Amino acid sequence: AQIDLSKLQLDLDSAKSDYEIASQLYAEGACSKTSYDSALRAYKTVQANVELKRINIQDISNSLNDCVIKAPVSGETSGKNITVGQYLNPGTVIASIKNNTFIKAEIQLLQEDLEKVSVGQQVTLKLSQDGTVSYPGVVDTIAASANSQTRVFDCLIKIDNTAGTLSS
Repeated sequence: AQIDLSKLQLDLDSAKSDYEIASQLYAEGACSKTSYDSALRAYKTVQANVELKRINIQDISNSLNDCVIKAPVSGETSGKNITVGQYLNPGTVIASIKNNTFIKAEIQLLQEDLEKVSVGQQVTLKLSQDGTVSYPGVVDTIAASANSQTRVFDCLIKIDNTAGTLSS
């Protein structure tokens, strides 16, 4: 389509030149009205063809953009649910994206510890009692009520894992 447009641009330049010559000759009386009209018609036709080709190229570009599937988050593809040539319906899950930039850790809070913790609070997480490595995090949510069986409050902590040292 781009090559066709380039050819049409050359045709347009030629038709414009022919029209300008015919126009000048017609103004001096050295060219008939029919020849002038013919040159004008040819020029306008090629102009229209150039515009149609530009629209065609834009449609092709839009179609190609519609064929690209982009994930709303960055990460690694961990599963593919479709095959080549398969038709898809809106809402079809085509793949799973594994994004470990942030990991959420779930901990349980006793009622007596509940007043010491609040949403948005900066915390440090250690994976074991003697763990020398600690991970900074932020309290994301705290359950509004205690679990009826364990009598503890579930708390989610969002841990920064941009280095990729933790896995979910």
